[in-house]
Amino acid sequence: MKKRFTALALVSTLSIGTTVTALAAESEVPSLMQPNSVIIYDEEGNPSVVSGGYVNSNKLSDKNQITDFNIDDYMRKIPADATVEEREAIEEENQVIREALEDVKNGRQAVQSDIEIIPGMKVIYDENGKLYDVYYVDDFCPEGYTLHGNAGHMESDHKGTSNKQARATTVTWGDDYVNTLVYQPKDKSILGTGRATYYDGLQGNRNNPLKDGDVATQMDYDYSRKGDQPVAIRNLDTDEAFTYYQADVGRLPDAVIDIWGLNNLEELAGKEGVRSVPNVRYYHKLFSDQDIPNW
Repeated sequence: MKKRFTALALVSTLSIGTTVTALAAESEVPSLMQPNSVIIYDEEGNPSVVSGGYVNSNKLSDKNQITDFNIDDYMRKIPADATVEEREAIEEENQVIREALEDVKNGRQAVQSDIEIIPGMKVIYDENGKLYDVYYVDDFCPEGYTLHGNAGHMESDHKGTSNKQARATTVTWGDDYVNTLVYQPKDKSILGTGRATYYDGLQGNRNNPLKDGDVATQMDYDYSRKGDQPVAIRNLDTDEAFTYYQADVGRLPDAVIDIWGLNNLEELAGKEGVRSVPNVRYYHKLFSDQDIPNW
């Protein structure tokens, strides 16, 4: 695995406008808004639009199960110069992902897409108005928000924070992207596929300062307060791979992994001017504080 990181200036995406518009409480977080919208929920769970706005009168977009996708798009291509061992390893990894995605496509596995509304949380939308990231109030952070919120500083068992349906070894979530994690018992590892996004912030979920090379995993399905295993992430479109370090957790509503810093995401993408990488695969051995998943 290559390990390449570039310096970047921290650009905060957490500034709050001075004018907010109070709106009636909603039972769901909208998955579609006007481009670059920001919603903040008050102590009663009522949404206020900080920027942007709703796209239709009922405010909520329809959420359908993701079934219209091509599984082959999620497969890693085998390089022409691959050795026999490399070819066999890629084929085995592809088969694991293929079986998981076939379960989704054929309705044998439900896609988890609901986001619990937490008082004070901030929801960010991308340039297309799609749900991008969720930040939570964090009294321990100078910025006031982090991906993990105050829960990241608590010593209680994180597993009590999730109300997702349990599955044995595979879980999938998202509105537009098929973000999937598979637990592999043969080597006690997590294999993920889906979209990579980026985020900014000062500190991770163990009061650690965030820096180049850090990533956040999905807090319900791939939680750690130690991050003591390298995380290998490959852009399947370029076949370029990088080594990162788990330093945070977050909700990741439509992504399988969150890269710290836009420059680092652009490096993974292999180009500038992007805010996400649509087709990545990641792998890591279980962190020392992780139990065998029971999703």
